[in-house]
Amino acid sequence: MRCLLLMPFCMLALLVLSSAQLCPCSKELDPVCGSDYKTYPNLCLLQCAGKGKGVTLAKRGRCYKYDFLYKTSTMRCLVLMSFCMLALLGLSAAQLCPCTLLLAPVCGSDSKTYSNLCLLQCEGKGKGVTLAKRGHC
Repeated sequence: MRCLLLMPFCMLALLVLSSAQLCPCSKELDPVCGSDYKTYPNLCLLQCAGKGKGVTLAKRGRCYKYDFLYKTSTMRCLVLMSFCMLALLGLSAAQLCPCTLLLAPVCGSDSKTYSNLCLLQCEGKGKGVTLAKRGHC
C-alpha cells in the first residue's frame, strides 16, 4: 500500500528530471528577453522554457519594467504620442522658453534653483523673480 502512495511522487520526479534533460543548456550568462517579458539567462534556456508555450526572443539583453509597452507598433505610437503631449504641456506651462539645456544652476529671488539663467528669466517672467545668486539656493 505504501508503495502505491509513493508512486505518484516517483512519477512526478521522473517527469521533472526527464524534462530537465531534454534541455541540455549551458550555464552561460548572456541574458535575453522573451516575448513573455521575462528575462532568461541565455537563448537556450528561453527556447527550452518556451517550448509549447509560444515564447520567442523579444530582444537581446534583460527585460525592463516597461518593455511590454512596446509590444505592438500601435502601442509604441501611443506611448510616443503621450510623451509628446506631456512635453507640449510642459512647454506651454513654461511659456515656451527657448532656452538651452545647459546646466549652470542659479538661485532665484523666490529661493528656487533654476537650471540656468535663461530658465529663471523665462519662468520668472511676470512673477518678479530675479537672480539672487549663481549656484544652488
